[in-house]
Parts: sequence; C-alpha cells; structure tokens
Amino acid sequence: MSEIDPRPIPEDRGARDLSASPRTIDPSHLVAAAGQLAEVFASVRPPADFFERVAGSLQPFAALTKHLSLGPSQLQAMANTVQAVGRWAGELSPDNWRGGGLDFRALVGVIEEGIPLAWVPPRDIVRGLIDAVDVEARFGILETNQAVIVESCHAALDQVTDSHWAEQVDLLRTCAGLLESGHTQGAQALAANVYDTLYRGLWRALPQLQSAKGKWDGYGRVQSRLPVIELEKKEWPIVDGEVKDLTVMEFRLACVITPLKAAYTDFYNEDPVPMRFNRHATAHAAGRTQYTPVNALLVLMLGVSLIRELQKGLLPCDIHA
Repeated sequence: MSEIDPRPIPEDRGARDLSASPRTIDPSHLVAAAGQLAEVFASVRPPADFFERVAGSLQPFAALTKHLSLGPSQLQAMANTVQAVGRWAGELSPDNWRGGGLDFRALVGVIEEGIPLAWVPPRDIVRGLIDAVDVEARFGILETNQAVIVESCHAALDQVTDSHWAEQVDLLRTCAGLLESGHTQGAQALAANVYDTLYRGLWRALPQLQSAKGKWDGYGRVQSRLPVIELEKKEWPIVDGEVKDLTVMEFRLACVITPLKAAYTDFYNEDPVPMRFNRHATAHAAGRTQYTPVNALLVLMLGVSLIRELQKGLLPCDIHA
C-alpha cells in the first residue's frame, strides 16, 4: 500500500467562495466511509488501544462534516483516503473475526485443539466454540451446525480466485458437496488428501520446515519445525488476551498453521485409533472410529481455512499436483 501523503490537500478555490449562498456538499458518502472504518478499527483488537482511539475520533469528525462547506475535490479526496485506509485495515483480520470482540487467548486455545477458526466457520459459531466448556462441547457445536459451516466453506472458496489453487478449490467444493449429500466418508478421505497436498506445498516453499539438506525427513520432524503459539512466554505477543507485539497478519498466519499440529499428531500401529481427525489415521486406519461426519467436516474446514489464507498471497506454498 502506498503511503498517504501528509501534505495538506491543495485549496479548492470553489470552497472558499462563501458569498451570498455558500455551496454545501452533501457529505453522506464520507460519513458512511468514516463509519465503516470506525467499525473495522473497533473490531480489529490487536493492538486495541490504537484502533479504538482512531475509531472513536472518526465519528465526531464524520458528524462535523455535515456542517462544513466543502468543495467537491476536497470532499472526494477525504472520502477516498478514509475508504482506502478502511480497506487496508479490513485486510488485517479474517472476515469471521471482525466485529466479534473475540478473546484472542481463548481463540488460540480452540485452534490448538485442531479446530480452525480463521476464515471459517461463521463469526457466531466462532464465538460459540470459544465459549464452549470443553472440546467435547465444541465438537457438538460443529455437528449441530454442519449445514451452516459447509455453506460458509462454499463462501470462503468463492473468494479464492488465484488460478494456482483452482484444482484444489474444485476438489474442496466436491468435498463440501459430498458432505451435503451425506457421503461423509468420501468427503473426509478426499479433503484429507487435499489438506496433505497443501501441507507438503508449505514444506516445499518454507526452508525452515525442511531438513538441513532441504529434504523431506518425515512428518514427525517436519511437525517439530512448525511454529508454536506459546501463550505462557512473557515475550510472546498475547498478553491479557490481546496481541501486543506480533502484527495482526502474522497472528492470523499462525492461527492458520497451528491446526496442522493436531491434525498430524503421530499415530503408530500400537496406538488406539484416534476419534478426532488425524491425517495418518484417515490414511492408514480407515474405519468407523476415524471416519465420522464431524471429522469429515473438520478436515474440510482445515483445507478451506488454509487455501483461503493462501489467496492472500502472504504464505508461500509450492504444491506439486
């Protein structure tokens, strides 16, 4: 984004002519833009103090413009600036986090259980998942709201327009259709493979996930190199439920990557088959324990959350497919 020129806007000579009948321009579009920006700033909590101060300052400014006599070029320039900053601020957080006043510490706790919350599901379901008493209650919420969540997955996939991900988007749409038609086992198997394709794409594009020789050295070692959100470390940016030092975009990326750890937990032959979604169990322990409707929904959400983040262009991914 280009920097905003701090120099004052050149005078609009028409606006200075306040003779007999001054021309008052209807600033409704500026008021609306200021209100939208205020809403965005108020909903993007990290760092809360800054955004809330800006949000609070915009409303009285918008009200004052109703009484000003402004020339068209001044008014348009102001509106353009407010709208541009609003669009930029809106890029910082996923659609389903905005306006929710979410507790980011609680949000991370849910994500660490393997439930994606970035981009999907809808905001009210995110709130319900955060407020739920335990993981069992959260999975109950997912099951109860399957239809709404699948619809939100379709909506998120609609926003993935980069041709690099077109084939994976189509496959995830197929998964959503299978879920809607009751073919949950097929949905889970296909979505798990798409998610694994994206995971290996991340590994291929991120040297920090690779071995010293740049090779794939097994899921376990790759997993150990994934970033960890360490809530208890003083220097980590979440303090008292708010992100302090990490940028909002970096925090969002961490929230997209973190569910990989739960999805790829080691599963060996002697281990009981996990009831919650596990990529290895889905691939190597096909049966009623691992293949369930809620696991199929969960891995669809995982794939959609990750590919929707890839659309933003900040997270490198080099898929081989």
